[in-house]
Amino acid sequence: MEGVPQGTLPFLSAGKIPRWVKLLVTLWVAVLVPEHWRATPLNLLWFCNVALLLTTAGLWLESSFLISTQAVGSLWWMLLWVLDFLIHLVAGIKTTPMPLGMSNYMFDSRLSLFSRGLSLYHGWLPFVLLFSIRRLGYDRRAVRAQTLLAWVLLLLSYALTRDIHGPAGNLNQVYGLSDTEPQHWVAPWLWLVLAMLFCPVGWYLPTHFAFRRWFPPREGRAATARGRHMETPEQRIQRVVREEIAISPYDPSWPESFRQEKEHLRSCLPTDLVGRIEHFGSTAVPGLAAKPIVDMLVEVTDLQATRERIAPALEAQGYDYFWRPTHGDDGPPFYAWFIRREPRTGARTHHIHMVEGHFAEHWDRLLFRDYLIDHPEVAKEYEGLKVRLASVSTHDRVAYTRGKTEFIVKVTERARRYYGRAS
Repeated sequence: MEGVPQGTLPFLSAGKIPRWVKLLVTLWVAVLVPEHWRATPLNLLWFCNVALLLTTAGLWLESSFLISTQAVGSLWWMLLWVLDFLIHLVAGIKTTPMPLGMSNYMFDSRLSLFSRGLSLYHGWLPFVLLFSIRRLGYDRRAVRAQTLLAWVLLLLSYALTRDIHGPAGNLNQVYGLSDTEPQHWVAPWLWLVLAMLFCPVGWYLPTHFAFRRWFPPREGRAATARGRHMETPEQRIQRVVREEIAISPYDPSWPESFRQEKEHLRSCLPTDLVGRIEHFGSTAVPGLAAKPIVDMLVEVTDLQATRERIAPALEAQGYDYFWRPTHGDDGPPFYAWFIRREPRTGARTHHIHMVEGHFAEHWDRLLFRDYLIDHPEVAKEYEGLKVRLASVSTHDRVAYTRGKTEFIVKVTERARRYYGRAS
């Protein structure tokens, strides 16, 4: 499953989609499906009902692929349904002409109020889809997959319904735009062909291009992961060290970003390997400008087991993984280092350093953090240094890090004395 580490089920962890959203959507589906099934199982072949079912699966699996296909396939159609429904309410009319008329049935007193109420998901599902894509990222394979799905549904609708006045009505408009009379402009088979062409050309592709603009290509996950697997270790390192360095004003959301990632790591990593998880670095110092990347220090009981069990799990979720030296280019001790990225843009959001408890130099970074918190004037000095280094080493992270080393070593030694931990 996409983005799911081995041995971990996304519906058991906090994830990127709030659990209450998943539960409410699932509850709605649990009531709707039996109601539609009693009328006729063919009701479940409507595009909108298929979208609801697949979106529910996509929410629990946190699959950007499933969510993206249904957003491409149903977003604009459901928004038009909402517009049509509002026109009915405001104008006080029971029917609207085509190309609207999609919600006429909502004002048909021959249908039960309960059944019509279940159809109100057309009003909230588009926003659930947009929210989910923003959280999970847009999968560009969606337009091809949704086109194939639509063709299958249209063919089934045409094959399984012979009467526009049957229990399922004009299923997916395979007999024309009207719900009361079949179209007579062209032969029925030609109408079906035109509908199959309109779905990708007039409907899905424009939505796809809009999503590509609204939700930029993202690093990590399926497509990008394949390209990364083809990189040599040297190419991966060069790609990472040349990424832009930008210092941002302090963001009060950084501590919450740490808390959420800590919760995520606790939920998906082996409990026998993971100990303390600490927030360090500049984003842990209130008021200090920093690269907008949350640094996390994770205590592990066994680094070799970390390489064998944790690294594959996080790589499967799109994290970059490096077996990194503490000093210089190749010198031990080595530790596990991960980069988490924002799925839409590929921007770094977290650096995760996994070390054993005896890696004193790494744990001393907490002293550096605490000293900056307790001495705002030193933190301000450090901020100025970082801004200067970022301006001259914008695409050289190695030089940027080396430029800070002397200051960090000096202040860390001062912090040891200040907190009574002098070596």
